[in-house]
Amino acid sequence: MAPTELDADCPEPWQAPTAPPTPMGRPRLKTHLELERVAQEDEDKPPQIQRGDSVTDFAFKELPIIANLVNMFFSSVNLLVLSVKWFRFASITVTVSFRLVAWAMMIMPVFLYFFFRYLTDSRIVRRVR
Repeated sequence: MAPTELDADCPEPWQAPTAPPTPMGRPRLKTHLELERVAQEDEDKPPQIQRGDSVTDFAFKELPIIANLVNMFFSSVNLLVLSVKWFRFASITVTVSFRLVAWAMMIMPVFLYFFFRYLTDSRIVRRVR
């Protein structure tokens, strides 16, 4: 009897299987230890520029510290522009606040006279008490 395709997939009972069986023919997932070993092997390899990679792609993949510094530089330029706008807003707010306090101090003596007259008037004192 000639072997068929099904016979090729099923080893004879006396042969040890090469890999543990998987349900429904799905590929077996790698274990945590296998993934760590592959990652360690990848770290040991020196970085190489692949065909089609630009210098910036290579820098972002292999030199993350420099990429972070470049990003921080561009972010700081943006923050500088925004801080000028917010500094202007804060300085105008403080100026308006000081002007309001000065105006209140100039107008307060005039109102104090009327407050004193109102609170010491005999008609008001009688009705309140």
